[in-house]
Amino acid sequence: MEVRPIYSDTELPELGGLRPAEMFVFAGLAMMWRWLQRFGWQARLARSYPAALEGLLNRRTWRGTPAALLAGPAASVTPVFVKTCRPCFPDGERFDGQVWPSLDRLTELHPALREELFLCSEPVAFVSEYRCYVLNGRVLGVHAYQLLGVFCGPVDGSDLERHMPEVRPTPDFLADAVARLAASGEAPAGYALDFGLMAYGRMSLVELNDAISLTNYGLSDADLLDLHLARWQELAHAGAG
Repeated sequence: MEVRPIYSDTELPELGGLRPAEMFVFAGLAMMWRWLQRFGWQARLARSYPAALEGLLNRRTWRGTPAALLAGPAASVTPVFVKTCRPCFPDGERFDGQVWPSLDRLTELHPALREELFLCSEPVAFVSEYRCYVLNGRVLGVHAYQLLGVFCGPVDGSDLERHMPEVRPTPDFLADAVARLAASGEAPAGYALDFGLMAYGRMSLVELNDAISLTNYGLSDADLLDLHLARWQELAHAGAG
């Protein structure tokens, strides 16, 4: 297979008649967003907060466009966590989840975000956060990236888990979440579920991440490749391009 390096400050290459199903692209999320735009796939990305897992959020949430949120009950929540319901890159910069003093800042958003769906919630603290990689309904690995309130990236949490087993999502808990998502028809071929223990003691969904450019917190290189390749092929065979 031919490998072509592409750099963030260069134009995407011409494909010379090559169809998306005949290629595979893996890069950072900002670069992947450019490819998604090229093929018209942005709207196909899995939602960060699927309806099937609503019951695992364990916090008050509101969804809507900026205008709808400002006109609803979320406008009175202070402070408030704000995140788009899918990855968005206005002007090439990712809009990340943020805690704001109030929703008033929604009036200052980039015009490209005015019709996007946002999730707002009351801010919560997580004691732990784990990324659970899922390929075709099978959990490939469960890896900690935040423990005791501190982001730690790839880390072996086994010592802490021996003393505080509640910080890690159990196999049964994950199997139930994956089954719910599969039954809903919302599950892509490859994705990651981020779960964490809330400070008041419940294992809760942080968010779902589509397997477009997942940060690796300990999965094997082979499994990471399989995960992203399966998702790319699913997107490619769904049409477009």
